[in-house]
Amino acid sequence: MTTRKQTTAAAKAKHPVELRDLEELQFDLQNPRYGAAAATIKTEREALDHIVATFGVDDVLSSIAVNGFSDSEPLVAIHLENEKKIRVLEGNRRLAACLILTGDMRADSQTRLHDHFVKIHVENGRKRINPVPVIIYRGKNAMREVLPYIGVRHIKGTLEWDSYAKAAWIDQVLRDHDLSLNKVKEMLGDRNDTASRMLAGYRFVKQLIRTGQFRPDQSQRKGRGSNPEYPFSWVYTALDNPPIREFVGFIETDGTPDENPVPEQKLEHAGLLMRFMFGDKKHGLPAVVEDSRDIGELAKAVRDPVLCSRLKEGKVLRLVMEEARPSGERLQEGFQRLADQLKDLTGLIVPGSLKPDDALSLIEPARTVSNLAKKAVSDLMGIAAAGDDSNEDKK
Repeated sequence: MTTRKQTTAAAKAKHPVELRDLEELQFDLQNPRYGAAAATIKTEREALDHIVATFGVDDVLSSIAVNGFSDSEPLVAIHLENEKKIRVLEGNRRLAACLILTGDMRADSQTRLHDHFVKIHVENGRKRINPVPVIIYRGKNAMREVLPYIGVRHIKGTLEWDSYAKAAWIDQVLRDHDLSLNKVKEMLGDRNDTASRMLAGYRFVKQLIRTGQFRPDQSQRKGRGSNPEYPFSWVYTALDNPPIREFVGFIETDGTPDENPVPEQKLEHAGLLMRFMFGDKKHGLPAVVEDSRDIGELAKAVRDPVLCSRLKEGKVLRLVMEEARPSGERLQEGFQRLADQLKDLTGLIVPGSLKPDDALSLIEPARTVSNLAKKAVSDLMGIAAAGDDSNEDKK
């Protein structure tokens, strides 16, 4: 597999490192790493503030303030004919840190960070921050050429992307470039089909949002990272289960999830799946799945119309599945559990360790337990006897 150092060296050989002024550089406003917030980011100032708030830049600021900008870690950018500025594709946190330290107008709202780290920069001899080293890809094939480099560096860099950001990048690459999913997986060194799983979840969710079947802001279960409104990993984990894929009618072609992977007649089922996992605040509907480890049980439930109808009523999955178990199995486990508890309780009934008044107050609860146990034995014997009679008749 190609290592990060090998990929960096190859990129530098074909595209020499250039020193460029910070004013010439701009953030990539289409950066998939912005996650769910990407649709709201329209300006470079908003991009910088989002990077600071979501990913943090204190570590980068500290390093650059003390050591200056390292020539061994150039930014990676493209310069297209229709764009005036150079668009940074990799290194947006370092770009943000440089803009904060130099007091660029794009960092106007970061005065606290500026004041704190400028002092450190001065104390350490004002080492070079501007201009910065950049590897620039140019020409009509610039984006196509940079993709393999970005695939390794962008996603597997120092601060690795979360699954939602990776899925958004994979989706963007497939939509904007004439590449197969297999080629993208090759770029990422993906041997476990993780890219396919994440892409399936991403396209599934996007279609449900577009069709009004899912509103992330109404999720009762929160996510993290670039997608804080719901746990994205639950979605592609659910779609790993064949019964759930059948429930939502999931469509893929040659192993690649369709851009709209849910047929129209199954959209309501897909919306139900999201409600089962995440709830719906607007309609006061709680999630019926309590833990991601229960998704396998959810797959069993959606395959059974009766169990699925109980989930629609808001019944917790764990209880629905418990009720669906055979009575004999539940009774066997229940009686064993009660026997263990009674064994522990009777061990506490020791003369001298229990006051007479306490013993007197416990007689009635103990008698209730005894009577219930006798009734259970009587009922079970009656059922067993009836079975014996039935067998005799058959003879």
